[in-house]
Amino acid sequence: MNHQTRCALIQQNDAESPHIQYLCGAAAAQMILYGRDDSRFKVGTTELIDSTEQLRKDQAQIWTEIKAQSRRLSLAGTEYRGDPERCQIRDASSLCWSTFPDVLAATLTAGISFGSGATVAGVPATVLQLPIEEDLIQAIVPSLDMNVAAALLIGQTHWVVIYGLSDDGPGHFYGYDPGYGKISGTLQHLRNMIDAQTTGFYKRRCVAVTAASAADRTVAPLMRRPHSQPPQEPGPPVGPRPLPPGLDTRLASDLAKDLEWRPTFEGAELRFVLRVRGPAGRFYYLLDYAAPAVSRSDIALAPRVGSIIVDGYDLHPIMTAGVERRGQALPRLVGPHEVLSVLDAFDGQVKWIDGVPTTLCRSGFLVGEEELMWQPCDQSTSPFMPFYVVYHPGPGGDPRILYLRADGQLFPDLTRTTAGI
Repeated sequence: MNHQTRCALIQQNDAESPHIQYLCGAAAAQMILYGRDDSRFKVGTTELIDSTEQLRKDQAQIWTEIKAQSRRLSLAGTEYRGDPERCQIRDASSLCWSTFPDVLAATLTAGISFGSGATVAGVPATVLQLPIEEDLIQAIVPSLDMNVAAALLIGQTHWVVIYGLSDDGPGHFYGYDPGYGKISGTLQHLRNMIDAQTTGFYKRRCVAVTAASAADRTVAPLMRRPHSQPPQEPGPPVGPRPLPPGLDTRLASDLAKDLEWRPTFEGAELRFVLRVRGPAGRFYYLLDYAAPAVSRSDIALAPRVGSIIVDGYDLHPIMTAGVERRGQALPRLVGPHEVLSVLDAFDGQVKWIDGVPTTLCRSGFLVGEEELMWQPCDQSTSPFMPFYVVYHPGPGGDPRILYLRADGQLFPDLTRTTAGI
């Protein structure tokens, strides 16, 4: 059975910010509310009528309302902190939130009144905080059946919107990451994305914001596929299995048969493969695709259209991201063959990183192991945006580790200080 509601991708206003992005909560509220408003869509489509400029203005107004709701929040164990701007709520453990779950629910319930006099009607929403990931995913289903997309907190740090769940076969979800784009994957991977180790006010709870009555309805269990584990053998950790020839073509062909992904992957061609060491040392492969090119040599210039994450051990696809329509393109992704040229751009420059001046020299750079790394952090909330590990002599020749995000941004550290950004 499929459970799906209308929704359209709206990127967070700071999606291209070179450092910490914190407006995912505002974008999630915007997507959920707009999905319920017929006047926001072209007739008979899921395409929004507003221009990008108008959507950005509206999102800024929604962010203003989120901050106002934060000031009005009365909840034991939390307090309002509006400075810096991205830290609206501080809970008892001193964990900062940009869009606190209760604030997101209150914003959805109230709706938005814009300065132009236009309004977007609210929908009664509630915060679900459950100890078992499976229960939380099941609780999303009634919300979808009531035509209300759900906001889900992943990795403690990031709001995504789920607009579809299927329990056919292994089960899949469809959603939007406001900092990256359209996403889908197995339900098992959705459970893995949810971090039940959230600290502070929501300690050991999985958090979602859904239609208010969803928590009172009974839903059938969703089918599960056991999560594959790295081989358990004595000695050093075993690395991932090699990708078999032709897997990239088969995966793209399978996705092209899915109505949700046909515009993205029909005729798409592989650009390159990244091997990534993820949380807890688990490996995954990131296969990156471009639109059909005239020749193999033109693929590097063709627009990026999608990426597929493949489990490093059972080689099953577990998550997909990409554009929604032909003619669109994903943001830049630096391939292994481009790393040194990207670092060349920093040659001899003094680059300010988090307020600290750092002199970067091409001759001092060394790129780390052949795999990249990723963990949920303030600098990257998506496994589709991992890091190259770069070594560089700091002042006085002291070795220094830097992290080159796959979009070309450089960081001195990876931090995890802000929740719900």
